[in-house]
Amino acid sequence: MNRWKVKQGNTSRQEFPVYDKKGVLIPNLSEASEIKFVVKRDVDSAEALITKTVDSGISVDTPLEGWLEIALLPSDTEAEVRRYVMGLQIIWSVEEKWETIMEIGGRESDIFEITKDVV
Repeated sequence: MNRWKVKQGNTSRQEFPVYDKKGVLIPNLSEASEIKFVVKRDVDSAEALITKTVDSGISVDTPLEGWLEIALLPSDTEAEVRRYVMGLQIIWSVEEKWETIMEIGGRESDIFEITKDVV
């Protein structure tokens, strides 16, 4: 099972390719009006434990066009050791808003896990 796995209280960076609904890499991510990444306790949780947006943890077209890099700080990963759910939403306009399928290691995943730091 692929997931974004982070040691509790550590910095982490993850790069994601972003595909459209037809499975094609999106070449114009920088034109989106909003990009938001969230981590929640579960799908039904109203409150996000982590929220990142462009210029606040999300870099667009990094390392390549059609990719995002999400950077987490130690304060982002201090939550309880357990599995969470994560999602990435891209808003192009009022009429066009969708949650993308995230890939880790070439496989779809919506699992974010905080593990105990050994040191």
